[in-house]
Amino acid sequence: MDAMLDTFVCDAQGCYLGDRAADYDEDSETLKCPRCGGAASVSGERPTKWASVAVYETYSQYGGPEEGGWWYDCGRVIPETIRSYTDQDWKEMEDYILLLRSRYPGPDISLRVLQEQAAVQSFPTTTPRYS
Repeated sequence: MDAMLDTFVCDAQGCYLGDRAADYDEDSETLKCPRCGGAASVSGERPTKWASVAVYETYSQYGGPEEGGWWYDCGRVIPETIRSYTDQDWKEMEDYILLLRSRYPGPDISLRVLQEQAAVQSFPTTTPRYS
């Protein structure tokens, strides 16, 4: 498995971002520098050093009445499924993912692999707002 992570550069003021992810502005559909708010872009890729795997029970939450009502996806982690792997253990991680897929089938289940991020207890971490 050759997992890669994007690296970012600030186009506006040259802020050093390195591996830190640029923010995605949904309104303008552009990347923004998390330091200065200026435009950012993908500058390249580097190999992922570690990843976490977790299974989530998913459900829909009512967001509000705008435009006839809208819903968003939420999830709660199944704690016993959380595991982390280094880049030396990708094959073991792939085997674990196959095991989880067979053990937790169904439409209300989400298996997530997070590159260089710990598994969160639930998602989203903030309530979405209608815009």
